[in-house]
Amino acid sequence: MLMMLVVSAYAVEPSPRDVKTTPKDSTEEVDPETNEIVVKFDQPMNKGFSFPRFGDDAVRSYRFGVNWGRFDMFRNEDGLPVEDTMVSFTTSGEATEKE
Repeated sequence: MLMMLVVSAYAVEPSPRDVKTTPKDSTEEVDPETNEIVVKFDQPMNKGFSFPRFGDDAVRSYRFGVNWGRFDMFRNEDGLPVEDTMVSFTTSGEATEKE
């Protein structure tokens, strides 16, 4: 009996990773006037996003997920989600109100 086994290999892109976050994770003394969080990835991404926020002192300490559990809309162009990543930072004090 002749048996043939055919194996096909497909190149599988790894899940995207966040490679740079501004402010950096675990940074202390971030300027409280900071009004933008930037997350850069190692490959092209779709337009969806998920920033679940976790409770901390909202005046000085911030903690959020880049995807987390069911909140997984950061995905690459092939639909693969970014691995759950926790980011946190602390500001140097309260921002002054602008009039």
